[in-house]
Amino acid sequence: LPHDCNLPERFNHWRLYEERAVVVLPTTHTLVSRASLTGDDLDGETILHGERCGGFVTQLDGTHRGRHRFRRCDGPTSHILNLVGTGTGIALLSDRIALPARVTARPINDPVLTRTIRLATLAGRPQDAAVAGFIQLCRSYNYERIGDAC
Repeated sequence: LPHDCNLPERFNHWRLYEERAVVVLPTTHTLVSRASLTGDDLDGETILHGERCGGFVTQLDGTHRGRHRFRRCDGPTSHILNLVGTGTGIALLSDRIALPARVTARPINDPVLTRTIRLATLAGRPQDAAVAGFIQLCRSYNYERIGDAC
């Protein structure tokens, strides 16, 4: 398996798509005036994150270790978005997320932060018609548009 397919063998899994991170800021933040951002632009910022943030913070910390303040925020992504809106910090979230009016997003281009979204099932488990149909639909979309990496 390629390096990004580190699921146990008991799983069947298929790559669906890639997501990129964006920097989510309050609309009043000084960085809002920039069209795109870098990891260096975020030096000294408090970056809010939780388990639903996609690992983007871990990727950033790997390339810019110790240059940011990370604050863990558990709960749904909406909580992080509310905290960003109040100016408590910024966040690195998927470019696919819908944002409330009090926040805005800017792409981060150096480093580019991505994650792979996969569909996974337990191998050998029986599936009802709805689940089997859903898997078939996802796999056909995957094969037609992006190929199957794993």
